[in-house]
Amino acid sequence: MAVPGPESVLPQVHLHSLLAWHGGAARIATLLRNGVERAGGHVFSTCEVQDGPEPWTHRSIMATDVARAVAEPCVVHVHGTKDWTGCLAALMERGVQPVITLHDCSLLTGGCPYPLDCPGLVEGCLSPCPRGFVDALSRQHAQRTALRAAGARLVAPSGWLRALARQALPDVSCSVIPNGVEMPDASLTRSRARARLGVAPEARVVLFMAHGGEEAHYKSGNRWLETWEAMRPAVPNGLCFMVGGDRHEQAGDVVRWPYVDRENAQLFMAAADCFAYPTLADNHPLVVLEAMSLGCPVVSFRVGGLAEQIVDGSDGLLVTPGDWSGFSAACAGLLESPARRRSLAGAARERFARHFTEQRMVQDHLRLYTRLAGQD
Repeated sequence: MAVPGPESVLPQVHLHSLLAWHGGAARIATLLRNGVERAGGHVFSTCEVQDGPEPWTHRSIMATDVARAVAEPCVVHVHGTKDWTGCLAALMERGVQPVITLHDCSLLTGGCPYPLDCPGLVEGCLSPCPRGFVDALSRQHAQRTALRAAGARLVAPSGWLRALARQALPDVSCSVIPNGVEMPDASLTRSRARARLGVAPEARVVLFMAHGGEEAHYKSGNRWLETWEAMRPAVPNGLCFMVGGDRHEQAGDVVRWPYVDRENAQLFMAAADCFAYPTLADNHPLVVLEAMSLGCPVVSFRVGGLAEQIVDGSDGLLVTPGDWSGFSAACAGLLESPARRRSLAGAARERFARHFTEQRMVQDHLRLYTRLAGQD
């Protein structure tokens, strides 16, 4: 991996996340840690909840202790915390200006990750909160006050979220660094994945996947089954996988699987003809990048940062939000046309390799860290 410049000296980086291993924020922090270390930099990782098999890679601390754990000079990059206000106030007291990645909207709101049609992100949270977040307005105000006082530099993985951040906090700097994920194992081919899952070569497979499965609200889990039933008549030899719930069962051509790790999630993606992702709101989802890297065409609603990941009609398909018949038809069209699927699959792999690799993401962050260290 290239160092940012021939005369650059990488600063020490302190990465902090709520969880050590699980979830998108923790994964991005881990990829950054590994990438900075490969580039010759030194990284100190902390978390608030140990949730993985290798606790020695992270030191467990409370949110308010992040500032005390900082070694100087150091770039502090926070990816998540239970207590934004306490964490930021402690950093401000030590004169540390952190980098913060907005993995969703929760730092800008009183707790909800995506406001959808609620005006609270820009106009101020409603009181009481219609979604049940306790003291949402006061929490939102406290977080924004602490963020400004700490002089935080925001990073958004999507231009969509940066635009929201600028509406909410026009006086706070926010740059865009798109997410990236690892290159997939080249040996994980479509035929091998199907063989491991017991899927016939001639089957037409649609995949729904989200943490929580059919209970995943933002991913429209409650409509997965009816969406599949709408496309089923047009798809002979059709098979539907619904992954991420709490049970494993098969009912006819529908197979439900509980939450799976990344290795097994990639297995389903490699085997599928289409990844149906009817998300209601999203920033820059890693699961979409995984599917693209494996040549599994994604069909999604045109919401959030999805249009920055997928070029509609070239490497995936984007549907007008709320157009459920159009969504089902788009998925069915891919399942009916192997040639169309192959075309989108090849383009998705190419777009991933050009724009969304782990290496590109790490290099973008290395440039940011070096620039900020030079300004201090």
